[in-house]
Amino acid sequence: MPSADLLNKIADAFLIPIKELLQDEDKNMELHARIKLVELLIEKNQPAEAEELIVKLQNELVSEYDKLRLSVFLADCKYQQGRFQEALSILQPMIQSLESSNFHDANLLAWIRNKIGNNYTELQETEEALYNYKRAYDYINRFIEFDHLAAYISFNVGLTLRKKGCIRESLPYIEKAGAYYEKINDIRKLADALYVLGIAYKNTDDFQRASEFFDQAKTLYQTLNNNSLFSRVQVTMAASITYKENPDQAIQDLIQCANQFELDNYHAGVVFVYAKIAEIHLLTEQVEEAYEYLCQAQHIASSIEISTTLELGELYAVFAKYHYKIQNYIQAQELAIKSSNIFAIIGFVRDQAAALQIAVDACRKIGNLEEALDLQSKRSDLFESLARE
Repeated sequence: MPSADLLNKIADAFLIPIKELLQDEDKNMELHARIKLVELLIEKNQPAEAEELIVKLQNELVSEYDKLRLSVFLADCKYQQGRFQEALSILQPMIQSLESSNFHDANLLAWIRNKIGNNYTELQETEEALYNYKRAYDYINRFIEFDHLAAYISFNVGLTLRKKGCIRESLPYIEKAGAYYEKINDIRKLADALYVLGIAYKNTDDFQRASEFFDQAKTLYQTLNNNSLFSRVQVTMAASITYKENPDQAIQDLIQCANQFELDNYHAGVVFVYAKIAEIHLLTEQVEEAYEYLCQAQHIASSIEISTTLELGELYAVFAKYHYKIQNYIQAQELAIKSSNIFAIIGFVRDQAAALQIAVDACRKIGNLEEALDLQSKRSDLFESLARE
């Protein structure tokens, strides 16, 4: 029977599913080869086939260590199918049991904690994700070397801190991951790290360094012919940097990105881009144009039924700015609070505070000073929570 790696090469060469190559032969493979085959199926994003093989293997005599790995692989299958709570129901009891028994393998413990963090990230539970990523990172001190898993965990910690708004705290984690990816010449991962670093420096108002990182990331994504990720960097750059000196160019760049996202069927991304175009129009006093893009974004958002997402939070925030601009302060306040609530749910603290500022200003305009004071107090609490991180 050929090895799992050879099967993978044959399947790639002849475009035949691995499962068809196996048929009934999987029973004759060495146990470790079949476990390797599970990994290959997961890497190829074939969770149903992997899960079927895992169930067979779990009924055989395997070591305790292999049982643990198979359980993690089963959680990976649930993750790939979008069944995040089911994945957590496998991983959380496992890690609690292992940690309470002082399990010795730091790599395995970090691996599991990182996967728990990934599932919470998909569920948009940022606090839980960050907690588990940091727990995973704590185990890196026990690694023999700073390896691929360590870099992945470090990147996840930095990325989640950046999303939450802890910008300066995020930088060393992302830089450490980026240095590793540069060392091993992993262009895709290096580009990802450079992009996140650009966002972090942008959020500290260091636009020169942010532009440098964005440009480097775009160059690498172009090298990989990845127009989708190139466009994501371009959106951030256009909406946060280019518009300051050349708003017309920024809008042109954003429209190109929206076209790419439509090709990708990334409809939520189109909503986000249209909101950003509208925001630039508001800044340049083109109110009617802003309203047109906001209406288009709202129509798309309604058709795809997005709810508690970054894109919808951004749409509500810009819609609130529009209503504030036309002196419809009650509607501005309502939309700003809706935006703030979405950012609160997904753990984007700085965005939450920014939306609350719109609500505060709107309350003051209509003379509701008591509510303005209450909302301002909530903003202060948010910034204090960031300072304590």
